[in-house]
Amino acid sequence: MKKVFMVLIAILLMSCSLTQRLTSTEALPAAEEEVETAAQQEPTKTPEPTNTPIALSDDEFAEGAQSTCQQLQEELSDIASSKESFVSRYALAAEAYQAAWDDLSEIGADAEFSTLALEFLTQLEALSILYEDYGQALEDAMADLELTVSDISYLAVTSEDKAFMVFANDKWNELTVDEGLKNDFYAAKAALKSAATELGLGACAEVDPIFPN
Repeated sequence: MKKVFMVLIAILLMSCSLTQRLTSTEALPAAEEEVETAAQQEPTKTPEPTNTPIALSDDEFAEGAQSTCQQLQEELSDIASSKESFVSRYALAAEAYQAAWDDLSEIGADAEFSTLALEFLTQLEALSILYEDYGQALEDAMADLELTVSDISYLAVTSEDKAFMVFANDKWNELTVDEGLKNDFYAAKAALKSAATELGLGACAEVDPIFPN
């Protein structure tokens, strides 16, 4: 009886051991599947290439800017010879400078390798804004004097203080503009001409669309 009881215990232990091994073996594919699924969900990312900007010299910038400056010169000449009012010519000049800046800013300039080109672009952009602002200020000053464009026969700018004069109602009248705006406008024109001359891009600064030479 004792021997039979021992044999039964041995058989029971073997059965439990076999059940555990089967359970462990059956769970293994599921674990492998989870690892494979996780690997599929997190693919290896390839680093994206970075574009390193090319630093241009002043000479390289000037070479690439020649055609745009020629185009700007032609546009300003057309504006100067047009029959548009002087107020409209200021607005048209602002658009021409803006278009030139849009083109030339794509060439790029570097503070270390192309300082003149950077100054040139800075003043070109400034004039695209200042021409519009200055023209609007002159129009406002004209309204203050109760003048219209049709009342004006001649335009002039004094050489010393850059006062804008118009001949209307048989006399010269000054269109008063904020001094800060006026100084910024003429300073930007002078700075652009200086940078353009040194770069060999005089075409970008030779034509005055309001008072052509």
